[in-house]
Amino acid sequence: MLTIKHVEPGGHESIQEARSVSVISIGTPEGQEYELTAFGCVPNGGAVDIHGVCRYGDGVVYVMNDHGSTVGHYRLG
Repeated sequence: MLTIKHVEPGGHESIQEARSVSVISIGTPEGQEYELTAFGCVPNGGAVDIHGVCRYGDGVVYVMNDHGSTVGHYRLG
């Protein structure tokens, strides 16, 4: 399992567990932006759809492995 820490632009933080993540680049008129999609999310009051998918499009996302080491750091939006 992976642990995802999302820090929103306003400073609110949330933690979510997931099985895997994917980051895609979105070309916009203003430049490149990124979106992170997490699969196998555990519904714990967060924004998880019925398939266990959660998406992040802004803020900063840290992805940690099951040993607590950061394996990904993404600035989104």
